[in-house]
Amino acid sequence: RALNPPLVEPDKKNGPWMLYRVLETQPLVQFVPYDEVESATDVSLSFGWDDGTLRVSGTAPTEGRLLIRNVYMPGWYATIPRAEEIPVEMSPPFWQSFPVKAGDFDYSLEYRPDSWKWGIRFFWVGVFVCCLFLFSLGFDIRSVGGDTGN
Repeated sequence: RALNPPLVEPDKKNGPWMLYRVLETQPLVQFVPYDEVESATDVSLSFGWDDGTLRVSGTAPTEGRLLIRNVYMPGWYATIPRAEEIPVEMSPPFWQSFPVKAGDFDYSLEYRPDSWKWGIRFFWVGVFVCCLFLFSLGFDIRSVGGDTGN
């Protein structure tokens, strides 16, 4: 028998078990004030995924941090529209967070690790080394297709 909770739907039925997929997956986002006197429940947040970008907006009553309950990985950046990037930091135990000033805010979080730049560089170095190796063997590109009878 299939489960019918509102946030999951059956994905595949294979044999005696059924696989489910979670609908509208997104991390929990909450505001944590710097001064513990202010209540964090007074903050109204709206957030959601849009083409690989997590968008978070709301109003903060005081300065604090936005805590995103998503496992921290280096390479996340928070940006304010038409402004600078803010690096996302690790917050205990292993969540993501970044500072927020009092007032209205609208942030976009994107994952852009620096490792992809190294991957592209190593790819082209590998292509160059491969070409040098083939050239040093006296590789003739015309011999790849076999004998054409000419």
